[in-house]
Amino acid sequence: LLNHIDVLVDGPFINHLYQPNLPYKGSLNQRVIDVKASLSQTRVREIQLT
Repeated sequence: LLNHIDVLVDGPFINHLYQPNLPYKGSLNQRVIDVKASLSQTRVREIQLT
């Protein structure tokens, strides 16, 4: 399945950490992972969103 996706949002949504303008995620504890880079480098590569 991971070979068929580009990004993955990791972590549960936590209501009290909700931020309405976060790109691709809903709460501050979540990470946006670049799946292709993570698989090729065999380590988790987060996408830094500003």
